[in-house]
Amino acid sequence: MAPRRDSLLWVAILFFLGSDIVFDLHHDLLSICYLSSKYQSFDYLEKMKKAIRKDNIVGVFCNFYFMNSEEMEEEFRLKKEDIDVLTLFRESKTMYDASFSCPSLYSIEGCDYIKGEEELEQLYEAGLDAFLLVWKNLNRYGSGNRSDYGLTEKGKRFLRKGIALGMGIDLSHANQKTFFDMIEIIREEQKKGHEVICYASHSNSYELCPHPRNLTREQLLALKEVGGMIGLVSYPLFVGDSKRSSYVAHIKYMVDLFGSDRVMVSSDNMNFTSIIDPKDREEHGIYDYNHIQEKLKKDLLGVFSLEDTEKILEQNAKKLYDRIKERRGKC
Repeated sequence: MAPRRDSLLWVAILFFLGSDIVFDLHHDLLSICYLSSKYQSFDYLEKMKKAIRKDNIVGVFCNFYFMNSEEMEEEFRLKKEDIDVLTLFRESKTMYDASFSCPSLYSIEGCDYIKGEEELEQLYEAGLDAFLLVWKNLNRYGSGNRSDYGLTEKGKRFLRKGIALGMGIDLSHANQKTFFDMIEIIREEQKKGHEVICYASHSNSYELCPHPRNLTREQLLALKEVGGMIGLVSYPLFVGDSKRSSYVAHIKYMVDLFGSDRVMVSSDNMNFTSIIDPKDREEHGIYDYNHIQEKLKKDLLGVFSLEDTEKILEQNAKKLYDRIKERRGKC
């Protein structure tokens, strides 16, 4: 991909762009709040607060992820019988709201421990805006990429309930069977005249990087057909390597497929695992909040116009955020 502007012009454009430009489509900030409190270690939380201010992140889709019971006990020190999703969500959201001031949308990744539609409605009333039905594992509703099942009957009812509430439906992490089952439910609800807000918050192109967490072209075309949007994550594991140009190639692939109005960026930064193990300080992403200003914007401006760069980094996610929040006001 040859740059469309020389370096001096980049600098000039970045100056006029200003710094308030990035709206992060997926970051596990609710999990960070919970873990900070659980381990009474607030250094990373303070680091994130400073990084968000420094990089002037204008908004975040902040997330609480739930794994299988063995992993929840190992990482969160929570036994299955002690997991009360509603309480954990409320407590982590309260802490998040006290710590961060940017516009935020709240999601849960992995609905394993949500008992059913009634509790989903209670979570919605408590401020939950969106959900990812599965993490990596099989649960009562569907399957992630560690298994090969589709939506269960409970999953179909649960998904329809989320749509009826006006919640954002995030298709990241679903395996192909669950993904296409969800697409079919979305199509059915749209045919009934219902508005469905759907997107994949942190999924890259399987064609460019054949990892099971990425989406095939067939999946992406199905998501496009139902009006969905896509967020790209900069983990080398899902990009294919640690080259910044490779991440930008994923973004270009999606812009070519979806158009520039439906493509966004996600950090999904996992460096907060140092809360659990201080030795774990690996830089997981090609970009993080300390590099967005100096690297990502410049790289995108080497491929896209100023207008499209602004859409990818902020405007598209802001529109999605506004749409979900407005729908909440109507339901």
